[in-house]
Amino acid sequence: MTTSPLHRLLLCASCVGVLALAGCGTQDASDAAGAAKPAAATSASTQTEKTGNATGALIAQLREQLDRHRRIIVLLADEDKQTPRDRATSSSVGQQLFHENLEQRERIAASLDTILASKDARRFATIAAVLDEVESAPDLFDADRLAFAEVLRDLHARIGRDSALPAVKLHQRIGEDLEALDEIERSYNKELTQIFSRFDRSRAIVPKREKWGDYVAQLRTLYTRENILRDHGVVEPYPFAARDSDSEVFGRDLPPKTVVLTFDDGPHKAYTEEIVAILKRYDVPGVFFEVGRNLGSLDANGKPQLAPLSKISHSLMEEGYAVGNHSLTHAQLSKTTGDALRRQVLDTDTLLRAVDDKRAPLFRFPYGARNAEGLQLLGEAGLKSIMWNIDSLDWADPVPESIVQRVLDQVNKEQRGIVLFHDITTAQ
Repeated sequence: MTTSPLHRLLLCASCVGVLALAGCGTQDASDAAGAAKPAAATSASTQTEKTGNATGALIAQLREQLDRHRRIIVLLADEDKQTPRDRATSSSVGQQLFHENLEQRERIAASLDTILASKDARRFATIAAVLDEVESAPDLFDADRLAFAEVLRDLHARIGRDSALPAVKLHQRIGEDLEALDEIERSYNKELTQIFSRFDRSRAIVPKREKWGDYVAQLRTLYTRENILRDHGVVEPYPFAARDSDSEVFGRDLPPKTVVLTFDDGPHKAYTEEIVAILKRYDVPGVFFEVGRNLGSLDANGKPQLAPLSKISHSLMEEGYAVGNHSLTHAQLSKTTGDALRRQVLDTDTLLRAVDDKRAPLFRFPYGARNAEGLQLLGEAGLKSIMWNIDSLDWADPVPESIVQRVLDQVNKEQRGIVLFHDITTAQ
């Protein structure tokens, strides 16, 4: 079985993918053909330039994804040493970076769709050049490549619809890259748990990886928490409440040894249903807080126009899961007032009711950021604010075992509460 360049890079030594485009043509002796040659050459040159521009634009967007990925890790690297307020500030800024990456992933997906739909043979060269960057860029650490996992999964699905031979080969190559990323993830899981270390000694080839601490140390030579907060602006964290109230629930007044699992930002085309399958397997309930624009939109007359993803929400409600409101666009509502605030809350409630009248009268403020006007509006709309006291930080941590350990530690400390997860990340 062949291995992808990323596999070879990770398991043996660095490799550089070389892409050579060659063209050939016949020279016609006629004057007409000779006169056409410069025009053909100009056309080919223009097309090559367009291909290069598309490649450069995609790579630039991937680099922006990586930059945010690194900043998030630096912000939360010492979460256990930060004060509760500093930790909340880091989390709020980190969540902003995370959602910026989500929006950019949608733009990258749209760009890939445009390239693949063009049916130009050079589209495969563009995709190959992007893969070369992910697989072989010399300045990338193993853990950096986890930042590209979602983009590669999207690309794997999209290019799989193309039956051309180059597309089939690229589909296989991306699949092998995803396997290599799984290996990177597993290596960090093992480093954290040490459970399978005795089996590692029996392996013929052991991938060499920088330890997670070494990776974070390298990132700190490039970023500091202070500079990240300065560059992105400090988002005021939500205040911690000692007890629940009539207007808000944090989870600290739940019965002992009781936890509520909540999932924000969906519905997702794949992950929401995967999470539901796990919940069903263990007969565990869950609460889903959904972003209105994922469900659809309101027309000029205020009539709901539901999108395909709303079917997932309908299934959730039919199966007995609570589905609540997470605003229309995941805006920071502590800085939103008036009609804009009302649209964020009430338009989403209209969409949820259009999906199913059984929608839960629950609201979760994005980032936990809210103001007095927002809380008053919820009361008028018959909605209750649901916060949390256990944060998985699943959006910030690419290592599943680390997420599990963080949640268990907090559950042991709190002994009860509401756990914040997201159903838009593979970490779930």
